Amino acid sequence: MSPLVLILDQGGHSTRALVFDGTGALVAQASQAINTVTRQPSWIEQDAADIVASLHAVLAQVANQLGVRCQHLSAAGLIVQRSSLVAWNRLSLQPLSPVLSWQDTRNSAWLENSLVGKRDVIRDKTGLYPNAHYGASKIRWLLDNLPAVKIAADNHVLCIAPLASFLQQQLTHPVEPVVDAVIASRTMLTEISAMTWSPALLDLFGIPSAVLPVIMPTLADYGDLRVGNCNVPLRLLGGDQSFFAVSHGILFSEDAVFINAGTGAFIQQKMPAASVPNAMLCAPLLIAEDPANNIVVAEGTVNAAASALDWFWQRIGLTFSTGDWLAAIAQADRDPDSVPYFINRVTATGSPDWLPAAEPVFSKPSSTGLEAVAVLEAIVFALQRNLDCLNRVQGCGKIVLSGGLSKLDIFCQCLADVTEKIVLRCDDVEACARGAAMQLLPEMVSGSDYREYIPCGNPAQRQRYRQWSAAMDLLSSTG
Repeated sequence: MSPLVLILDQGGHSTRALVFDGTGALVAQASQAINTVTRQPSWIEQDAADIVASLHAVLAQVANQLGVRCQHLSAAGLIVQRSSLVAWNRLSLQPLSPVLSWQDTRNSAWLENSLVGKRDVIRDKTGLYPNAHYGASKIRWLLDNLPAVKIAADNHVLCIAPLASFLQQQLTHPVEPVVDAVIASRTMLTEISAMTWSPALLDLFGIPSAVLPVIMPTLADYGDLRVGNCNVPLRLLGGDQSFFAVSHGILFSEDAVFINAGTGAFIQQKMPAASVPNAMLCAPLLIAEDPANNIVVAEGTVNAAASALDWFWQRIGLTFSTGDWLAAIAQADRDPDSVPYFINRVTATGSPDWLPAAEPVFSKPSSTGLEAVAVLEAIVFALQRNLDCLNRVQGCGKIVLSGGLSKLDIFCQCLADVTEKIVLRCDDVEACARGAAMQLLPEMVSGSDYREYIPCGNPAQRQRYRQWSAAMDLLSSTG
């Protein structure tokens, strides 16, 4: 029997376990939904114990599916939301806080005060555009506001770290908590591609190194986890978005741009760290013991992608069927000048403008159908605005698209038309997990199928993009 690899994918909406073989076939899988709670605007939480229970549940399900084939599992990987964070007792392993979601920005006011005159320094050191989505402000909030966290710190048993570290310790029970260098980088507490916490950044944010885990390479010995009656070595720890681009094998080249569009959207292009545009993130995808094997991309974010459509559905009290979308697009084609543009500030905008959340607005009153088109276009426009940044330093030959939002053909065609690039939609809904599996089983093939979308001339849509972009320029200049 060929070896199998197990990937645990803990995302914002669900926890999944996926088992791949050497051909790239998915031979077992399980999923369990995860709740996210918004306590108040910008306070977005999950329950740490529920997430741990979901991991054990999906492990039990795939063990039952595999039966005796569990013994053929050669390795496992754990990929997790990169900027979600939690506090726990490092001895008892009991959580001391809720999981603060990557979307949580509750400590943004404190962070803004801390960043006065220091943004450029932090950007140069970390490769990140400083904001409250990253871990530093979350760690500081937990230290300052939760009594259980303060007591654990006084007793020297506190760990505050990315969710990946907590889950790894829950699954494998190491003596010391650890985290991989890529996820550690999303705290704003390490320098680009470093495997140590930065004393200067820790001092800047007032965070004691004693509460943080040990940093390790992406591929390392992370202990064993139990699958059925078998111990399986956990050999990979990383971010859930880190492996999307590498899942495409030979397509992962410097002229390709990769977009994963779900709740939020991420746009990535491989390039040297020194070439990454200042308004975008310098994001390592994989950090190895040998720096020559590190993989770095320029990364852009659109914080509200599918969640912007969710906002719109809630606003109008319904969702669109395929027929509704086709009717809305036909209406826009008949009367293109009536389509408004949409300023999408459902959450903080992400790159390259980095504007905080505010009330979303349409440029002019319109029908429900045309407003739906405007919301969809705004997601694509934000991706194009990132692509404009990338094109200033490195050309783009093709766009490879995946994620839940890519299931909308209208979204895919809109992306092709606005970018004026061929869009290859990857129909592999498990691209991130597959990319992680390919790191553990190098002989594994990509096996992805693609549908091609050819740009169609749409001058009215390009004109709306220019109007929208000018409005974003104005907002960025005024704050």
